[in-house]
Amino acid sequence: MAMYQEGAYERLCRWVQAECRKLGDTDNPEVGDLLKTAVRCLKEMPVLFKYCAEEVTSLSQNLLSSVGQSCYTTSITILGCFLRAVYVAWWSVV
Repeated sequence: MAMYQEGAYERLCRWVQAECRKLGDTDNPEVGDLLKTAVRCLKEMPVLFKYCAEEVTSLSQNLLSSVGQSCYTTSITILGCFLRAVYVAWWSVV
């Protein structure tokens, strides 16, 4: 039974990571209730939860590094709104 449960948690972790990556590809990211519930479930597995938290951190770092100097003010405003949405959504379930 434990083997099946661990496998399910691992699949859930991969799904959460994929959903977080999808959030980075959208112009107006919104975190749904299903993703919030999945993250809450992953809190029971600290190692897998950490992997997902690292995905969110990596996503935000990648977005920050991709902001060009030529569109600095507009990008920072949009990026700031996106990062705020991601962090608020992520930490609201923690």
